Amino acid sequence: DPSKINGFGCAAVHWAALAPKDRGADAAAHLACCAWLDARLRDAYAEPWALRNAQGHSPLHKAAFAGHRHLCEWLRARGCEDSADDHGNFA
Repeated sequence: DPSKINGFGCAAVHWAALAPKDRGADAAAHLACCAWLDARLRDAYAEPWALRNAQGHSPLHKAAFAGHRHLCEWLRARGCEDSADDHGNFA
């Protein structure tokens, strides 16, 4: 169930954004996977890509950390804001 949240406060959107760079090398496939996930989570969350984990990280933070520029751009185009996490870090 992609809407489940683990003990760290992470949902599938966080893990998709943090995919290892070698597995997210095909930007089109990575974005297609994220779009599929987005469609599945809209019933559970109004804005699944705005979910914050226990450290205040959003999927945008995770995508930036993982070096997924294509996903950062996709998230920003969808209205995701770059706001500070619990430690003052921005994506």
